[in-house]
Amino acid sequence: MIKKHISIFLVLLSVSFFSCSKSGVVSVPKYGDNDYTPDKKPRKKGSYSLQDEYEQRVIDVAKAKAKKNKEMKKPQYSDKTYFGHKKPPVKNPPGEKKYCKECGMWH
Repeated sequence: MIKKHISIFLVLLSVSFFSCSKSGVVSVPKYGDNDYTPDKKPRKKGSYSLQDEYEQRVIDVAKAKAKKNKEMKKPQYSDKTYFGHKKPPVKNPPGEKKYCKECGMWH
C-alpha cells in the first residue's frame, strides 16, 4: 500500500513539474483580461520641492554676498594705508623701523 501511494505521488509530481516547464516560456498576462492591472507608482506630491530648494539657495548666496560686501567696506580692506593690517601700522622714524612679516615692508 505504501508503494502505491509513493507511485501516485511521483506521478503527480512529474506531471506538475513537466506542465510548469514549457521550454523557458514565461506567461504574460493579456491586456484583454479583466483581472490584469498594471502596477502604478504613487505620484509624489509637492513637485515644486526642487524649485523651492533652488530659490532658498539663491537667497542664502545673496545674503552671504551682501555680508561679504559689507565686510569689505571696513577700512582694514578699503583703505590703502592699512597694508592688510587690522590697525594702521605705526610709521617709525628711519632708525627705529622694523620689518613686518605680514606685509613684507619696513615701517
